[in-house]
Amino acid sequence: QDKDPQIRIVAIRLARQLQDVDTMAVVASLAKDISPQVRRECAIALRGIEHSEKAEVWATLAELHDGKDRWYLEALGIGAHQDWNDCLSAWLDRVNDPWKTAAGRDIIWRSRGEETPEYLLRIVADPGTPAEQLPRFLRSFDFLPEENARGALLALAFGGRGELDEARHQLITGEALSRIKTLDPKENAGDLEKLSATLDSLRGSRKFIELVGRFNLSDRYNEVLQIATEHPSDANGIEAIRMLLAKGQLDGIRSKLKEGDAEQVLALLKVLGNSTDN
Repeated sequence: QDKDPQIRIVAIRLARQLQDVDTMAVVASLAKDISPQVRRECAIALRGIEHSEKAEVWATLAELHDGKDRWYLEALGIGAHQDWNDCLSAWLDRVNDPWKTAAGRDIIWRSRGEETPEYLLRIVADPGTPAEQLPRFLRSFDFLPEENARGALLALAFGGRGELDEARHQLITGEALSRIKTLDPKENAGDLEKLSATLDSLRGSRKFIELVGRFNLSDRYNEVLQIATEHPSDANGIEAIRMLLAKGQLDGIRSKLKEGDAEQVLALLKVLGNSTDN
């Protein structure tokens, strides 16, 4: 009850060390403290605690995040570690449309719960989300189990453009596709057709080369070879030839060296040299 927030922080740290003190009771009593520093310490103190009130206390702390304090957000992440499903669910029960506020988007970005992909999907697909923030939210998928994130990533990759402008749509589609490891022709026949249309819109770009290689789209290798010969000194051309070499496409390269015109052959020789591939 000390008036100095630094002393209250010390009290929380002592509560974690003393075996005969109920840490949860101390944290719960300070969960609405006026000092964000004290509340940060409360959040950290929740880490590893097994208690029926933990999720609700964490949700109280999360409700007071202002969307600006990066340290407060990380403290919430530390406290919810290994209890994300319960903590996130308790917070979601208290807030409306959390993906529409800066604080809500922050917490979803940092969360690791089973519901996280669904809300990341809403944030990324929302035209109101600032474009410069999209890569940040898309990177959040990298910290989630693939089996949880896959559905949301497929929806972002193949869900259609909606109200999004073309540049934004291409960014989201490309980033989502780069996080999908495989597409089964039997299970994802429709998605593969949509992928083909997406590749048409990305033709000539680094993302095009990456996706052709990722999904082993052999019917597109000639297009990749064309990128290599048209841009023998550029990053995209060098990346294209490296991908083809990595995929063992030597026959196609030899064929171009034998049958191409003089300009194509010289360009191909140049890009092969630039690849620095033995």
